[in-house]
Parts: sequence; C-alpha cells; structure tokens
Amino acid sequence: MAVLDRIGPVTAIDPIGVDAIDIGGLNTIRRLAVDLRGLPGDSPHALRLSMVADVLRRSVELLGAGPPTSIEVGDGTRSTISASARDALWIGGPTVRTSSARQARAALDGPADVVVTAAGVRSAPADGVPGRRVLPVGPVIAPSRVAAALAEMLAGDEALAARPALLPVPAGRPAALS
Repeated sequence: MAVLDRIGPVTAIDPIGVDAIDIGGLNTIRRLAVDLRGLPGDSPHALRLSMVADVLRRSVELLGAGPPTSIEVGDGTRSTISASARDALWIGGPTVRTSSARQARAALDGPADVVVTAAGVRSAPADGVPGRRVLPVGPVIAPSRVAAALAEMLAGDEALAARPALLPVPAGRPAALS
C-alpha cells in the first residue's frame, strides 16, 4: 500500500500497441512446418514436438500476428498425432497434413518461416522441408514403464499433467522422464 501511496493515482494507462511487440521475430512467422517423419505417432517425442510447435503457434497468434499456416509432415498414418491425443493435451491441429516434403512445399507456397523437427532424426536433404529457421526438439528419454504411464495418462483424466512433464526443458535438449 505504501508504494501505491507514493505513486499517486493512476489516471490513464498507455497501452503498447500489439504491432510494437516483437519477441525474437515471432510476429514475422506466417508459415510453420512440423516435421514428424521418422517418429511413431503418439510417441512421447512426437507429442513433445507437437506441443512445442503448438506453443510457438499460439505465441505468434497471441502477439497479434494472426495464426500462421501450419503444415504437419508425417509418414502417412504411422507418424500422425491422433485426434484423441491432441484433444487430451490441448494441441491445436495443423492447417494442412501431408505425407511428403514436396506436398508441404506446395502447400506453403514457399519455405516455412520455422520448421519444428525432431533433433537427431534426419531425413535426406533432398526430401527436407525447406525453412528459414529450424527448431530441433530433443527426444523424450523415458523407461518403458514411464512411457506406458504416459500413454495411460493420455487415455485418462490426467492427460494435461503430461504437458509440464514434456515441456520444462529447452526444446533442443532431451526431456528425461523418470
């Protein structure tokens, strides 16, 4: 209270315009690609990668730049995140799903501003998704019993508890669950 007494009454707040906010170039992201190729669908690593991309997408949208076009590139159904896992973890779906980098390039109409990809899982350069910036997401290291518990959480009412377990470390580093 003493601090407020010293400041005096606040008569007006001068808001910062949304267009003035630029945190590390986030408001320049218009096309976001998520490359899930080489990862099994609903695996902890694929879920973490999708969550990181979703946080990035939501951040861009909240800064007032509007939602970026998001492309998910997978190996057909093998590396697709299921609708139930997306719903359970509150992961927004992509604008377009494709099964090849060629289709992604066509859908993006140019290179992605950011490609979120699995660290350590490399595709052939000719088949890569073009992007101005690449955000590698580290794997999830978990004993089989923990991975099984994670799958059980996704099927139950405790699915959102998996978000803080998979996101607390910087994206490029492995997330170790125990």
